[in-house]
Amino acid sequence: MKNFSILSVSALLFFSTMAFAEQYAKEAVIGGKTGNAAVLLEHAEISLDHAKKGAQMAKGEAKFHLDEAVKSLEEAIKHAKLQHGQGG
Repeated sequence: MKNFSILSVSALLFFSTMAFAEQYAKEAVIGGKTGNAAVLLEHAEISLDHAKKGAQMAKGEAKFHLDEAVKSLEEAIKHAKLQHGQGG
C-alpha cells in the first residue's frame, strides 16, 4: 500500500507540474504572437522551470518529449531576450 501511495503522489506531482508548464507555455505563445517579448520571456521562463522538473520525473518517450520541449523553450527564451534587448 505504501508503494501505491508513493506512486500516486508522484503521478499527481508530475501531472500538476506539467499542467503549470503547459499553461505558462500557452501564455508565452500569446505574448509572442502579439510581439510582446517581455510577456513571452516571463511566461516561457516559468514554463521552462516546470518542464525541467517534469523531465526529471519522466521516463521513456515522455522524457524524450519533455527534453525536446525544454530545448524549444530555451531557444524561445534566447530569441525573446535578443528581441527584448532591442526594445521589442
